[in-house]
Amino acid sequence: MLVPFLVSVLAAFVAYVRWGLGISEEPSIAQIEALRTYVADLFAVKQPIRIRFHDTGFRFPDLVLATQRQLDYQLAKLGIPYRYPLIDELPKHIPRFGFNKTSTQSTRVFTLTDGAISATDAVEDAEEMDISVTPPPDFSLDMALGGNVGVWLDLVRFRAMMTYNLESVHANDLPFYLAQTILDHLCEVDVKLYDMRHNISFDDYVPKLTVNIVAAEDGALKESTVVEDAIEELLLKHLEVIKPFVNVTPRLYTIDVTKNRIPRTIMKNTTDQITFVFLTTLKGFLNQVDGASVYHLLPDKPKTNLGDAYGTEYIEAQKLNESPRINITNFLFSVFGEIEERTGLREKCSNKHLEVFFTTKLLTIKGIEKALKLIKNDPNEANLLTFWEVCKLVDLILSEREHNWSSHLKHIHEIIKKVTGTK
Repeated sequence: MLVPFLVSVLAAFVAYVRWGLGISEEPSIAQIEALRTYVADLFAVKQPIRIRFHDTGFRFPDLVLATQRQLDYQLAKLGIPYRYPLIDELPKHIPRFGFNKTSTQSTRVFTLTDGAISATDAVEDAEEMDISVTPPPDFSLDMALGGNVGVWLDLVRFRAMMTYNLESVHANDLPFYLAQTILDHLCEVDVKLYDMRHNISFDDYVPKLTVNIVAAEDGALKESTVVEDAIEELLLKHLEVIKPFVNVTPRLYTIDVTKNRIPRTIMKNTTDQITFVFLTTLKGFLNQVDGASVYHLLPDKPKTNLGDAYGTEYIEAQKLNESPRINITNFLFSVFGEIEERTGLREKCSNKHLEVFFTTKLLTIKGIEKALKLIKNDPNEANLLTFWEVCKLVDLILSEREHNWSSHLKHIHEIIKKVTGTK
């Protein structure tokens, strides 16, 4: 078993060397297959993770090294070729503080850098973070001393947070906890998608999708567009999150179905178009449009427990009962779920950005694998030239520190279209 493996790796290495030196000799079928096998099963893509701790009194000099060994062992045990190199950003020095001076200036933030302390003005209020904006690919694991060992996953950034206690330090369990936090939380989607890779095909990739949202209403009873406006706002935020993976174009229509038909071009569901129909009027009169189910958006049920008659809760509950809100939550969940099912976002995560990042990564790798298979099956002159373009992309992924998987996915998709001659 070992000899064929070494031969395939050597063939892939020779292909790299020839490309790097500018040798124009055509690659052999064995070299193309060796690279395809490497990408499919041995692609050692690196995703650096910063280990951070802001308590300058924290002393554990071998923590990151011990965690790296524990992490590498677990990855090898699971048969996963990916690498998560840990970057040690733990405090290296304990500063000496002098107590012979009294400072009366305004609040300052003290930062320790290589043993020197610098001070900056404190920020009065934390800036509100837009969860729809894709964060930079800066992965980190932040640690803090707490009463118990606990783990949290950031909902926006590529970050996990872990609390530890002194007992875990004395028992030397901290490296194990850190490694498990990375595998079971921060990079859980990456690990699960790798296990599912044989059930995922690049042919299922949908680069573009049009989503039609149709409000089928009775124009005489429709009072405002507040529901449509709320749906549009929340839909755009969700689509911005998944944009690195798939470009979704939303189109919203309000149609008085008592006087007009919904255009058939809108109602036709295809691989690159999906339509949802809802109504807030005509309840009990309209359940289907051209065979498509209609979502009935209903007002919230009146509150029976209004609370203290003189309190704020009572006043707010009374306002809601007088002007009940239309509940759009379940409808949006259905829309989001259908979009993600259609586009291939299968592995769910509380941090949607992590889900998109790692799904885009896997689809890029599956695309490279497919491109190499197509080139091997039809090794004409144009395809053999394209092989070197694929080699360059693989080399870029292996060498770069921060991955732009969205760009790589679009690149390999264009390569496949070139090889297959599709537009």
